Amino acid sequence: MLIQTRELRGHWDNIVCATVPADDPTSFLHGTPDADAVISYWHQEFGAPAIRLATSDYAAIKTTWHMTEHLFIDLLTPVQLSHLPEYVSLRDLHAYLSTLLQLIQLRSWNTDESAFLAAKLQWLKTHATEHTVGNDDLHAAELGTDYNDPKVHTLTDPFDHGIRALLEGHLDELIADLDHPANTHGCPWDPRTSAPDTVRAIEQRYDLPEESATYYLQLLAPIEPTDANIRAWNDWRNKDIDAAAAPLVDKKLILEAKRPGARRSRFLPGGWLPAAPGSKATEVWKAPLYLMWRDTKARPVVWASPLLSTHRRLFTDAWQRVRDGDAPGYEQLRTDRYRRRH
Repeated sequence: MLIQTRELRGHWDNIVCATVPADDPTSFLHGTPDADAVISYWHQEFGAPAIRLATSDYAAIKTTWHMTEHLFIDLLTPVQLSHLPEYVSLRDLHAYLSTLLQLIQLRSWNTDESAFLAAKLQWLKTHATEHTVGNDDLHAAELGTDYNDPKVHTLTDPFDHGIRALLEGHLDELIADLDHPANTHGCPWDPRTSAPDTVRAIEQRYDLPEESATYYLQLLAPIEPTDANIRAWNDWRNKDIDAAAAPLVDKKLILEAKRPGARRSRFLPGGWLPAAPGSKATEVWKAPLYLMWRDTKARPVVWASPLLSTHRRLFTDAWQRVRDGDAPGYEQLRTDRYRRRH
């Protein structure tokens, strides 16, 4: 269970009291707590969750919260009832942001859910700004600089820089896009759902079937296009992946190989970044699509390398780089974040 009792300090006594049926207190001793009363108290204090998650959703979120699970409650709490403790560490702020971003990328959200997520990001930005005023060490290193730069390590942990992705405007476009969602249905990791026009553009450019264009875009943009993920995103079987990959291999757009930590056998041409703690192994070419420190390993600024944009923008940005002449290949590592032309 994500919530430990000590993390509900200030509420635990009331929650325990609510479990005792008012009209028949002794029934509590026989194992019949008043669940409705507990739910009522919870809604009174924290509100009804703005987004309801399945068990699989919780499992998909790679939270770093160990002794701060109480903040996970706040993550789903309506903005007007949200609050941060008087003292909140950079670690907690980063964990809050990382988990919120992982939540955003899980699936397509309806208009109300998207508006809530946008408001939550903006709320966190406002309050994180207040909590980090005067912390000169936080901004000493430029985001995406060499990981071995001593300024990166002036904080307790390099991941303490993570909240800067929000504070320094890297998520402003995401907030705006969530405020005006595309209202698509289906898995957003499938570009046929989130970026169908880009899939068609790839089909036409390389004379590919739709399935191959889809798979190419998934190898081009998401940081973790494992075979298992591709099967889940596209509702495919292994033979479907093989069929989609064949034309891409023939045209030398991708290659077949073995690489550590990949859990797939098809890759973009170019270098490979092994996973560091809190990251996912990936192609060198993808680093500018995310926000990473420059290193021989994949070292994201934000734990677990969540998307810093919508799925649609990720796919269109990746394809735009190819159109601009920056196709995958064996080039020097760049970690400065990709900026689209306006």
